[in-house]
Amino acid sequence: MQKIKQGSTAQDAPGQQDWAAVQAIAKGRKLVIETKNGERLEGKLSNTSDTGLELIRKNKTVSVAGTDIRRIYRLDGGSRVKAALIGGGIGAGVGAGAGAGVLSATGGSDSAADFMAGMTLAIAGIGAAIGAIAGGQSKRTLIYESK
Repeated sequence: MQKIKQGSTAQDAPGQQDWAAVQAIAKGRKLVIETKNGERLEGKLSNTSDTGLELIRKNKTVSVAGTDIRRIYRLDGGSRVKAALIGGGIGAGVGAGAGAGVLSATGGSDSAADFMAGMTLAIAGIGAAIGAIAGGQSKRTLIYESK
């Protein structure tokens, strides 16, 4: 699922109505184009000109006239690995805190220490899984909107 970056609106993002901003986009950048007829195209930028642009979609080049474009979004993908590591770290902290509470309440028995270690690992795993799922989402940033 893709999200529109919070705070980006047609009124406040710089250069959205400026075609020069589109021409400055680096080739190979992932874009989503919404056309005036409601079509949605996603691909990597191949080329831009004064009159339109070309995307590479499924190993084919697709030309889109600038007059047909309603909006252009830049896609910035999230890193699943980074999000999993962050989620795992948070989960480990929560698990260690909960386990320490149990260890303290039981007076520090050996079985409570084993429980603490198991809880830490289990909650760290859950946190890593949640982070991996959430971290793979792409964020869309509006970079152009026609008048």
